[in-house]
Amino acid sequence: MARKINSAVVLGGGTMGAGIAALCAQKDNQVLLLDINKEAAEQALDRIINGRPPSLDDPEKAKNITIG
Repeated sequence: MARKINSAVVLGGGTMGAGIAALCAQKDNQVLLLDINKEAAEQALDRIINGRPPSLDDPEKAKNITIG
């Protein structure tokens, strides 16, 4: 039987990590985005929200991402 994934932890907020975090958040999963320090994680979240093109179809989905 398949199990639904409800949450994810992403280590590293670089290009790939930020993309994975955005994809998980877009699918309504709770995401913990961890990076070397809080500032780096904050920058990754900013790129997810304000990047061109934005990583999220719905900016409200950014609420699914917690940084650490």
